[in-house]
Amino acid sequence: MELYIDIEKARPLIEECIRKFGYAPEHNVDHYLYGGVDYAETIFVRFEDGSGLLTYRDPKAWDVFSEPLAPEDRRAGILAEFLRDAFGAPEIKKVNLELYERTRHALLKALPEDLRARSVNYTLLWPLFDLGAFDPDLPGGRYKDLRNARNAFLRDHTVNVVDARTIAKEELHKIPIAWKQTRRARDRAYTKMYDAYIDNDFRGTTHARAIIVDGHAAGINAGWTIPNSNAYYAAIGLHDYSFRDLGDVLNLEDLAFLKRAGYSHADFAGGEKALTQYKLKFGDAKVYKSFVFSIVKR
Repeated sequence: MELYIDIEKARPLIEECIRKFGYAPEHNVDHYLYGGVDYAETIFVRFEDGSGLLTYRDPKAWDVFSEPLAPEDRRAGILAEFLRDAFGAPEIKKVNLELYERTRHALLKALPEDLRARSVNYTLLWPLFDLGAFDPDLPGGRYKDLRNARNAFLRDHTVNVVDARTIAKEELHKIPIAWKQTRRARDRAYTKMYDAYIDNDFRGTTHARAIIVDGHAAGINAGWTIPNSNAYYAAIGLHDYSFRDLGDVLNLEDLAFLKRAGYSHADFAGGEKALTQYKLKFGDAKVYKSFVFSIVKR
């Protein structure tokens, strides 16, 4: 097991690992880098067979970012090996993880005897839309309100969709600020990751589009192809909440664009129950779960 602290130097190894073993929406080296926090080191953990873990380390804890980059029958094994090594340092008090149900269950069976898993802190729900079943015309009574809201917005505003990289960065940076100021959710909002995407010309994305409303940048849709699949991760859907129904328009634009682009499925990211219920109004989706929890010493 090797630790790589210089992520840019290790980028070829990480990208090779993702090409070979990637499968989760967040298996993306740039997304991993943009998601880091100032007080933690960003460390790629590589194993002899080329599999790996995307991690962060602060003075007292490790965080494993997303799922292990490994074949399914190796995922619990490399996590257990990493945990044994991590807790070999006396200052480390816990390791935080977010894992799919199957991976978590396999890890619990493989845990070293001197370690234990704490109860699940919270569960994220991930809607996966079948784009073959999505009809951009929104026919029928089920979608009447959504259809009317979209049509009214497009009637009352001038809307254009452009490559986000063609818009001045100072204009794009206003969108996360407006999002943070006008959103209704009570959880704490961070803009650092969105600012990093903007500053780096959306490096790491397959598509990045800005939604221009009445001549002003008011929203961003961006994401990438999920490794080793024909599915897409809609990682960024950001907008100014002061425009009524713009969120609906953004999500519908994303689904329609991805269907035209030939993707089979669109993953609309993990969230808690209320946010997932909102997303499901755009159509039928398979919902899967990830579990956030930590490992500690007995």
